[in-house]
Amino acid sequence: MIPKRLFRFFTDKQHADEFVSGKIRIGKLSVYRHIEDARKDECEGTSYIIWDQFAPECILDKTTGKIIGRGTSPTEKIKSNITLINPIYLLCTISASADKTVAAHKFGKYFVEITDPSGFTDLLKQIWGRTFCSLNGKVELKRVRYTRGNLVKPNRYLIAPGDISYTQKSLKDKEDYEYRFVFWCKIEPNMILDDYQYLDIGSNNDVIKKKIQEIKEQEMKSAP
Repeated sequence: MIPKRLFRFFTDKQHADEFVSGKIRIGKLSVYRHIEDARKDECEGTSYIIWDQFAPECILDKTTGKIIGRGTSPTEKIKSNITLINPIYLLCTISASADKTVAAHKFGKYFVEITDPSGFTDLLKQIWGRTFCSLNGKVELKRVRYTRGNLVKPNRYLIAPGDISYTQKSLKDKEDYEYRFVFWCKIEPNMILDDYQYLDIGSNNDVIKKKIQEIKEQEMKSAP
């Protein structure tokens, strides 16, 4: 389900001004593994699932190496790792469920409201589709799952969600209530991708509120 509103936070007012004017800066996923701010996540692009099911095990004959018995581990759960290979860009936002004061303390005191996330996505698709590295203009809006390294209820075939490698974060970040716009890139030999790109959707749009809001320093100091 697409949320009715989303918010983008900024530490730099100039970046907030650009966003309001329709100049949307997106960052390559790999940037967030090393970025020097609260959005840093060294595990971006890699999922880690611990299924709440004990792992099967085999008993081997020490001499022949043949299987002489089978059973279930009394301690080890089944684990799964998936790594994203495709290059993608991200635009990270938070939903209205997040505490804005806490978000400001973490991501910056300036924020802009995306009043129509669905319409915003459509505009981004149009512009992204004209970008040299775009994969057929593919843009997705995804809700982040806060399940990395935690027990996950197993499904019948232990198949992880197809988007888990680029939508999973640690449980410690769950109060972010993050939604991310995902911009897919085609794969071509020798194609060089900048860390950031700007997509200009124009200032004459009705999907972004034309006002930069600010959380005051005193409010940020009182945030937990």
